[in-house]
Amino acid sequence: MQNVSQKLIDGVFQKLHKRSPTTALAILNIALPQVIPFNNSIGLKIRELSNNHCKVELPYKRANKNHLGGMHACAL
Repeated sequence: MQNVSQKLIDGVFQKLHKRSPTTALAILNIALPQVIPFNNSIGLKIRELSNNHCKVELPYKRANKNHLGGMHACAL
């Protein structure tokens, strides 16, 4: 069940996305590290977002790798 702030954010994003999808994604990518501090180190970027799918970019860098050299579970 969504809380009030989640519903508000979702409503604002949906309205903005209808007017300018590029701007909506830019704002979401700016807000993401503020809401999820872990994202500052992994560098996750949302590239596409719809009701059916979400396409993200996750850099292949040292901070995102595990001890075996693969992608760290938290990054995924």
